[in-house]
Amino acid sequence: MLTRAGKSLLFAVSVVLCELMAGFFFAYSLSVVPALETLSASEYVTVLQEINA
Repeated sequence: MLTRAGKSLLFAVSVVLCELMAGFFFAYSLSVVPALETLSASEYVTVLQEINA
């Protein structure tokens, strides 16, 4: 069983990790998505396949 301090620490770590993930997706949407909008459909598919590889 977790103590009160352990639960507080777990909660704090969870909040920080969620904030980091949100920041990563926000930065991605500000930097990568606008660049992808300038590509043609075939270039877009190629780039996304490379990103996901």
